[in-house]
Amino acid sequence: MEETSTVITCQSCRRQLRVPIDQGKLTLTCPSCRASWDWTPPTKLSDVRILPFRCAQTGQRFFVTFGQPQLPLRKYRILSVFGQAPSADGPTKPQDLPRQPPQALRNVEAFDAADFDFAGWYCPCCGHGKAAQAAIPFVRCSTCHEYVCGGRIIQIPDGPATFACHDGCGGSGRIEGQIASFDGVNIEPTSSQLRAPSDRAGLTLPEGARQVGIGHLLEPD
Repeated sequence: MEETSTVITCQSCRRQLRVPIDQGKLTLTCPSCRASWDWTPPTKLSDVRILPFRCAQTGQRFFVTFGQPQLPLRKYRILSVFGQAPSADGPTKPQDLPRQPPQALRNVEAFDAADFDFAGWYCPCCGHGKAAQAAIPFVRCSTCHEYVCGGRIIQIPDGPATFACHDGCGGSGRIEGQIASFDGVNIEPTSSQLRAPSDRAGLTLPEGARQVGIGHLLEPD
């Protein structure tokens, strides 16, 4: 039987909401925080891409999946994060993290950074970027060459932003430039029920934050 509803996340309080997908465009109101936005039912996906990341605080790897609607000229948007949100006891412990997704990271490809929409991105291990969209969500470390969350970024007042990678790497330096491409894997949707993410409304930067796009490079010390 075809699905008639889907689960989305309120972009204000992140409560999980079930909404119908067979009633066209809707105006949604979160029952918890009363945030309201226009929402259009998603379309089926043409393909899915998976990008690997690491947490700067714990050093643990996590994965973010992106989907692209079948309509052309659409960016890949976040479908899910393979990870676990931090608990009241602190950051996620390594043994609590999921193994890598079923589609192992084989046949790695380089994807144009301009093809991705990172709205809603966050680190599931330390929570960086979860409460509010981070000015710099992640960097590509010049030492380990991985995409690492911005949990250890320090913004010097009236100066540059500096970054320290996770303890297993030890890289650090000044953040410069922007990421031009991402290494990941491309897969076909495994189910006709796999759907694209909904329109994300109301995502704004915190006051005083500057828009930096999709990621930054790290210049080594």
